[in-house]
Parts: sequence; C-alpha cells; structure tokens
Amino acid sequence: MNAKQPVIGITERGDAGLDFSWEKEYERLSCDGVILITKHLSQQFIERARSYNSIVHATITGHGGTVIEPNVPTYLESAEQFIILKEEIGRERAVLRIDPIIPTEEGIRAAQKVFALLPGNRTRISFLDNYPHVKRRFQAAGLQPLQYSFHAPLTTRQRIAGLFPGAEI
Repeated sequence: MNAKQPVIGITERGDAGLDFSWEKEYERLSCDGVILITKHLSQQFIERARSYNSIVHATITGHGGTVIEPNVPTYLESAEQFIILKEEIGRERAVLRIDPIIPTEEGIRAAQKVFALLPGNRTRISFLDNYPHVKRRFQAAGLQPLQYSFHAPLTTRQRIAGLFPGAEI
C-alpha cells in the first residue's frame, strides 16, 4: 500500500503578501498545507490565505515606513491587519514574527513596541545578522554599521531574548 506523503509548501523566496504565485505551486504540488511569510498583510492576502490550509508568519519589525523598511507598512497598520488575520484564519494559524531585531537600543525599542501592542500571540523572534548586503544597506541609508562581524554577541542576544517572554527563537 502506497500512502501519499503529506506535502507542506513554504514561501521562502519573496513575500507571500505581494507575490501570490504560491497559490499555483500549492495546487501544482497538491500540498496539504502551506506556511506563508509576509511583511505585507492586506485584506486580499488574508482572504487568500484563509482559502488554504495555511499558517501565516506575519513579520512586523517596528521599522515599517522608516529608512530601514521604507516600503513596508508601519507597525500600527500591520498590527491592525494582524488582528484581522487572527479573526479570519484563527489564532492558532497566525504567528507574529519580530524578525529581525536590530540589536541596538533603538532596534530593541521598536521590537518591544510591536510585542507590547500584540500580546498573547505565538511569537517568533530573531536577530539581525550582519551580512555584507546589510552593511551596504545601512551605509546607503546613512546609518551606523553594526559593531559586530556577523552574529551579535551571545550575551547580547540572550539579554534581548529575555525581553520577549514566551517568544520562540
């Protein structure tokens, strides 16, 4: 007996809230479910995500609309949409991603605003890795480069993680 293996798709390239090509792949592969990752929650995206067996990772960093993420909605706009997302697809299928946290005082404050605004959710956090393209983007935006080679020091990451009780890393 050959039982069909479950197929789970993930949108790991691009933003599922802007590029809906994941729908074709879902159908083509006969997926049993999909993990959708977006910084661009909208009613159109939420309606589409609701139509599938999906888990949505909604990324809200607190930097939307700033020099760091100028083409991303503000955290307040995204928070409103996140609340709608939870109502539409169910809280168990909506994950708040605060990703990445920039390990500076300003970056930590931005992430904490998001966390405080949307309490009681399944939340995932991660820290900004200092890739060469990140350094170039910071310099192009007139920002100070991060003062570490690739990963923030472990003690820094541990201290920051403690500010987000219950969050997954």
